[in-house]
Amino acid sequence: MSHSKHISWALLDQMLVSGTNFLIGVFLVRLLGMEQYGMFILVWMIVQFFTSVQSALIVAPMLTIAPKIPIAERPNYFAATLALQTGLVGFIVFLAHMNFLNPDSYKPIWLAGNSMLTLVALVSSRLRKQARNGNPKEIKI
Repeated sequence: MSHSKHISWALLDQMLVSGTNFLIGVFLVRLLGMEQYGMFILVWMIVQFFTSVQSALIVAPMLTIAPKIPIAERPNYFAATLALQTGLVGFIVFLAHMNFLNPDSYKPIWLAGNSMLTLVALVSSRLRKQARNGNPKEIKI
């Protein structure tokens, strides 16, 4: 009984997330137009690429290595991981900053005028992904 409840919640969760993503996509196409939506999707693919790089370089090794490290040595390991994460974020911000300083680079309307909206969308996406992939016992609903 418990197993079937878990499956139905997982299916409902997936349907809700997929349906919401579809509706947001339709809304963005209507709001931005085809060309701007295409640029949005290209930028979103870049964000997803850097997210997977961050996961491969930092998160996956940390989840694999940290449990094997003695408790007394974990603060040093986590400090090194934080330094690596900070360096990666700094590098990504540097690349983005260099692109925006280049006067010849194309800046889509939705990014140039409403960059806060884009930032909020990116942060909320990461938080949602973290909540969905986290330990279900730690997430209170």
